[in-house]
Amino acid sequence: ARLLTSMGSRFGTAVDEALRRTEAQLAFTWNDALRPEAKCTLSQLGFERACAMFNLAAALSYRATIQNTADADGLRAACQDFQHAAGCLDAAVGSAAGTRWATYKGLTLDVRPAAFEGFRALMLAQAQRCFFERASRDAMKGAVVAKLAAQVGLFYKEAAGALKALRDACEREGPGGDAVEG
Repeated sequence: ARLLTSMGSRFGTAVDEALRRTEAQLAFTWNDALRPEAKCTLSQLGFERACAMFNLAAALSYRATIQNTADADGLRAACQDFQHAAGCLDAAVGSAAGTRWATYKGLTLDVRPAAFEGFRALMLAQAQRCFFERASRDAMKGAVVAKLAAQVGLFYKEAAGALKALRDACEREGPGGDAVEG
């Protein structure tokens, strides 16, 4: 991801343009995480960067789920992993902003900017839940615990709305197939 970010910041859109003009285009293929039979192939570095950030977010969120949250250190580590996963998804949204590939009709559902935002909201909800658990265990004042619980609820509501829209899109678009930028 660092190499892709470095190339993008150093060469800007010139890299994407060069990729499109080359005789043997360098193609980046993404297999949909939600519909394994669907995939998308594009020749744009920003697309590959967003996909790499999605994968990193998935790995971080998985690592967060296997932390031992029964102790304070495990809970802190889980919270940080969820926050970092949200940051990766935010970077993926940034990679898509204002690009042609983000509006490509053949794009798989899981790497659309709206999906990144939904998954990001879920990661923030999970991180906030860690704060709530810590406050509850540490017997903080009831008002503090109540405020944290309310915020957790708001984050989950936002995530649920975004992910419901993604689920509906999956149902509307069906199983999907291969999409290649032409």
